[in-house]
Order: sequence, then structure tokens, then C-alpha cells
Amino acid sequence: MKSILKSFKNTMNSIQQQKKIRHWGNIIINNPKDAVAYFNRGNAFFKICAFDKAILDYTNAITFNPIDPDMYTNRGNAWYNKHNYDKAIEDHTNAIKLKPSFAEAYNNRGMAFDAKCEYNNAIEDYTNAITLKSTYIEAYNNRGVSFSNKCVYDKAIDDFDTVIKINPCFPDAYYNRGLVYSLKDEYKKAIRDFNTTIEVDPNFNKLASLYYSRSVAWNKEGDTILADKDYTKSIKLEPRLVDSAFIRQKEWKQ
Repeated sequence: MKSILKSFKNTMNSIQQQKKIRHWGNIIINNPKDAVAYFNRGNAFFKICAFDKAILDYTNAITFNPIDPDMYTNRGNAWYNKHNYDKAIEDHTNAIKLKPSFAEAYNNRGMAFDAKCEYNNAIEDYTNAITLKSTYIEAYNNRGVSFSNKCVYDKAIDDFDTVIKINPCFPDAYYNRGLVYSLKDEYKKAIRDFNTTIEVDPNFNKLASLYYSRSVAWNKEGDTILADKDYTKSIKLEPRLVDSAFIRQKEWKQ
């Protein structure tokens, strides 16, 4: 039922975006230099993951209006989704030059730096975003991930704690904090956070990985029955998580 509902929502979103694409396309036919029309059509293409077409429209928008920071940062987001992190960084940098108070551009550039494993640059950008927007939970969450990638676990936990204080219904913060607790061998706390993630969002977008991580935590706590149940759930959701060595551990103990 959940998969059917998700498919229906995706179909409706696609229909809505296609209508917008046609609408803005008609405006562009009548005015081929309308930067706003290119920008809005680019946003519609972005929402259906047509990133090449989005980039083309954002580029046209920038050609006719080179001083709008939103156009650069949206194109940067499209480059990011195509895994072209250098071009993403270039676009977000241009957005920041045009609008130094653009917290979202700092956050987005930080994500591109993180993807390149340039964690210090990422943390600096997330910190700038937080300085500009003190309740920016995505930036706190992203900075926590970068701290975790640097093995600075206590600072990572601090950032996830802050997210939860600002918004107790933000599932990624519980999930990420659970992963860090696992890395610190604090498995009871990890399990608690994984449980809360599901309570907050039963359709969490990383549910297969969550079950896998919780199965490992249960195993470390000596509960092989719950570990096996979670592992089975994880591979049903994502067969690529199958780990033959893991399966062969009949006793689940290491």
C-alpha cells in the first residue's frame, strides 16, 4: 500500500511539473529572453530529476540575468545531483559573491565539499550558514555528518542534539546520531535513536540502512533474534545489502 501511495504521489508530481514546463515553455516562445521563465522551467525540470534540462534552462536564465544568486545556486544544486561537485562549488561560490548573506548557498556548497571529502571546507561553510541563520537545522545536521566523517564524534553529536532541540521531528538527526553512537560503541543509545527515527518517520528514506545498522547494534548487545529480524527487513527493502559473511554468522556474535 505504501509503495502504491508513493508511486501515485510521484505520478501526480510529474504531471504537475509537466504542466509547469509547458506553461513556461509557451512564455519562452513568446519571449526568448525571459530569464524568469527559464528559471522557473528549470525548477520544474529539477523536480522531475531532469537535471541536464534544468542546467540548460538555468544557464539561459543566467545569460539574461547574471546578477540573480538564486539562479546560480539552483544550477549548483543540479550539478551536485549529477555528481559534478566542482561545478556545483563554482556556482554556489558565485551565488555567495552576489549575496554574501545567502545561508542556503553556504550550506549547498558545504554539501559539495563534503562529497569531495573536503570536510574542513564543508564544516566552514556549514558554520557560516549557521551564523547567518541560527535555526538552520539542515546545516547543523550536515555539519554533524562532516564532523562524523572526520571522526570528531562528540561535536557531531552536539550538532545532532541541536537539530533535535530545534525540531524534535527531524528524523535524519536521530538516525545520524545513532550511527555516531554505534561508532562510539554505545549501542544502546544507537538503538534508541534508530527506534525514534522510525517513530518520527515510519517511511524514513534510509529505512533499509537503518534496519541494517540496528541489526548490527542488536548483535553487539547480544540479541541475535532481534538482530536477525532487522537484517531480514533490511535485505527485503534493499537486496544489495546482502553480505554473505554477515549471513554466515549463525551465532551473530563476534
